[in-house]
Amino acid sequence: MTTLYDFLDDTCAFVTVAFLITRGSWLRFLEYPRPLRQTVLLGLLFTLIGTFQIVVPQSRFPYGASTLVVIFTTLILGWEVGLLTGLGISTTGLIFHTPGGGSRFPITLCTVVIAQVVRQHPRRNTAMILGAGILAQSLALAFRTLFAILKLSEPFDLGRYLITVPANAVGLFLLTLIVRDARRAADVDRLTHEAEQARHIATEANLVALRARLNPHFLYNALSTIAALCRIAPRKAERAVIRLGTLLRKAIELNPNEPISLQEELEAARAYTEIEEYRFGDRLRFVWKIEEVALGASIPALSLVTLIENAVTHGVGGRPGLGTVTITIRAGRRILVAVSDDGVGLSHHSRQTLTSGATTPLHGLGMVASELKLLFGEDARLRLFSPQGCGTLAVLVLPGMA
Repeated sequence: MTTLYDFLDDTCAFVTVAFLITRGSWLRFLEYPRPLRQTVLLGLLFTLIGTFQIVVPQSRFPYGASTLVVIFTTLILGWEVGLLTGLGISTTGLIFHTPGGGSRFPITLCTVVIAQVVRQHPRRNTAMILGAGILAQSLALAFRTLFAILKLSEPFDLGRYLITVPANAVGLFLLTLIVRDARRAADVDRLTHEAEQARHIATEANLVALRARLNPHFLYNALSTIAALCRIAPRKAERAVIRLGTLLRKAIELNPNEPISLQEELEAARAYTEIEEYRFGDRLRFVWKIEEVALGASIPALSLVTLIENAVTHGVGGRPGLGTVTITIRAGRRILVAVSDDGVGLSHHSRQTLTSGATTPLHGLGMVASELKLLFGEDARLRLFSPQGCGTLAVLVLPGMA
């Protein structure tokens, strides 16, 4: 019964040490390779732990603590730390004239070799760890017995120490299990952090890519309008150049990873609509229904402009006679930004494609849907209503203002 209590006491002590060295910043010392200074410090630390068996005789059972510490440090920290630890323990044993004396040096070498072989094995498993603990402590007892027979050390009672063989195997398994679980937890934290960083980078890349595709589309339409105006209305062309400058300045200043206020977006939208009015003349009319209280809300940059551009190009632009585009902004529990036209409308398939977030060469609405998801998640969405032949209503549902 006393041996069982000693086993439990010593197990708790070893497990506590293993738990402490795998917490927080200590865990980085387990990485390999490491600077020489860290290797020496680890060797000294585990030498102190291993010599506990030597300086406190009551701790000699049921573990062969010095062997256990050497094999554990080699298995977890590498042969350099294991060898330094073993040499430190062996030297301390000589200084204190403890039983075993010089046998500790060959025991250390054998233990380090056994642990290093297991450490480098590609399929290291529980059976190998238990076997390493049994083999190392068995060799330690064999060396102790041999040195006693050769009268190189004091007489040695082998039967008294046999309990240390299975105890060391169990102890080594418990210690490596604690370290392995700590490393897995650290890996999970690291991978989670890296995944979050990758998601953030991917989000930024997606937004930049979307904006890079969108801006040339605006530029092409605006330049086409200005080119036409230069021939028929030079003063309007000059005004259109100024409004285009406003749009380009907005595009340059915008951070594609952050939404802007509706007030800023409205300024860009008015610049765009003025260019379009020059282009279509009496064939196009814009109606604005704005609730001023909503202008502090956030919206993806140039998304309202995209809705208007879509209404002009694919709505009223495809029908004869006067076309009307109505821009409505309302405040409530949610902010609603709506653009409607009285054009040709969209088919059911087109509505599904555009609101799914897929982008096409002809439409920017898919881009807007993607930006809404990237910037606001499920708190924002794009809705399209378009009975074929009866115009289109595009609605941005945005988070309300705090």
